[in-house]
Amino acid sequence: MPGPPSSPAEHRRLLERFLNAACRGDLDALTALLSPDVVADNDVGGKTRAALHPIRGRDK
Repeated sequence: MPGPPSSPAEHRRLLERFLNAACRGDLDALTALLSPDVVADNDVGGKTRAALHPIRGRDK
């Protein structure tokens, strides 16, 4: 369940941290931005292989 919406300033701060970490290839910094109980769902439209089930947890 998502938390309360962030303010525009908080959203911008998190986005900047995400983009900086992604551009540096800093997986630890990217992972630290995720909630411990994050869930990733995949839908690639049949164009490539994807996980068959949701991926649960920040460490996965």
